[in-house]
Amino acid sequence: MNDATLSEFFANDYPAFGSYDALRKICSSIDGLKLSQRKAIYTLLKKYSNPSTETKTARLASSIAETTEYIQGEASLCGVLDSMAASYCGSNNFPLITGHGNFGSRFAGPGSAAAPRYTYCSISPITLKLFNEDDNTLCKSQIFEGTEIEPRFFMPIYPVVLLNGCDGITTGWKIQVFPRKPADVIKYIKSKLQNKKCENPDNFIPYFKGFKGTTIQQEVELPDGTKNFIFVNRGVIEKISGTSLHISELPVTYNYSSYISILDKLVENGTINKYDDKSDPKSDTFDFTVSVPRTFFTKYTDESDWIQVFKLSKILNEQLNCIDKDNRVVEFNNIKEMLDSFIEIRLSYYGLRRQYLLDKFGQQILINKSKWIWCKGIIDETIKIKNTPKDKVISQLEYNKDIYKKDDSYSYLLNMPLTSITKEKMDELKNSIEELQNKINDLKATSDSDFMVADLDSLHNVLS
Repeated sequence: MNDATLSEFFANDYPAFGSYDALRKICSSIDGLKLSQRKAIYTLLKKYSNPSTETKTARLASSIAETTEYIQGEASLCGVLDSMAASYCGSNNFPLITGHGNFGSRFAGPGSAAAPRYTYCSISPITLKLFNEDDNTLCKSQIFEGTEIEPRFFMPIYPVVLLNGCDGITTGWKIQVFPRKPADVIKYIKSKLQNKKCENPDNFIPYFKGFKGTTIQQEVELPDGTKNFIFVNRGVIEKISGTSLHISELPVTYNYSSYISILDKLVENGTINKYDDKSDPKSDTFDFTVSVPRTFFTKYTDESDWIQVFKLSKILNEQLNCIDKDNRVVEFNNIKEMLDSFIEIRLSYYGLRRQYLLDKFGQQILINKSKWIWCKGIIDETIKIKNTPKDKVISQLEYNKDIYKKDDSYSYLLNMPLTSITKEKMDELKNSIEELQNKINDLKATSDSDFMVADLDSLHNVLS
């Protein structure tokens, strides 16, 4: 190892580390994935694309590391898979990986999943819906030390960062984005595409699937006199008698042990007398009956006071920093900017998808037409194959300019089984050509916006 001065380290190595660390810990504004998460999705799509195929978490981590040249170690990947498969309230609203086994609970909090040798993973049907196969083809794989690995980003049909949220911290940057209701996001995108009046997405309330409390938007005054809006996540507390309260929900940032310490301190300082804990780890529910002095309700008269005393509200601060298409950190000022940026790049990929499909269907028409001509020629004996050398058969094909040469070869025709040289096969090919031509006509008549609206409508049915 060569010696380097401090100045050289900060001029070269440190920025390189910061750039790579940002890719690992901050998600993309396009596909909503961090580097390791993208490697996991790439491997699942490539090798385990059937949702019914369950793979042991530890084995899947090894496969990801091998397929994508992951350099941080398989133990790290197991943690990534655990977080992507978690489905308890406050983790993922719609996990991209289906977990089979114990992938943690809200009761115990992050990091509570069972050992990876005991759990199994499979790709979620939602993931297959989000990442369209035709779009995946357009996202070209990268090359790392001679090995083909995942693309720089995938192109989902929906802004994934707002589906499950994201948090992470790296050198000089932090990201904290909370999920929103898919129906709200889809409605905004469709209204934007159709030039209709739409609600400002900055007002969309963070959404946590299964949360029984409330999340509200509050106006606050900043030190400089200006006003801003914040989101506050609240638990549920109610008065059940003159000396007791019932707590049935906590802010999503709490787990069981962190809230027990709060109640214990309230007992120690005499704010409350005691509490009865009937919380259930099996159902991930919180249930506390709190006994208070008779003077409690004189001092704390309403629900807002009780929430303050029992620390049942949490401000949800967001830092909207993401990785852009060029692997640079981009700072968004608000959710609207983030959504509009996604819409712009997503629309450009619909144009690419259309051209890809036009080329694909066009080539398939040429192939099917050639097969039809091949079948008809053999049946009508205008193409001689009986006792005919292969080169002579090929010469006949080359003479017919309507026959397509695929990959500089006619093997796709020569290798057709004789049992398929029938009138029924010719009719099937003819129908297929008509269907493909109809698809081409539909593609040409469909705008990029229409494409996106159709995709969002199909996704809405899955997410609702």
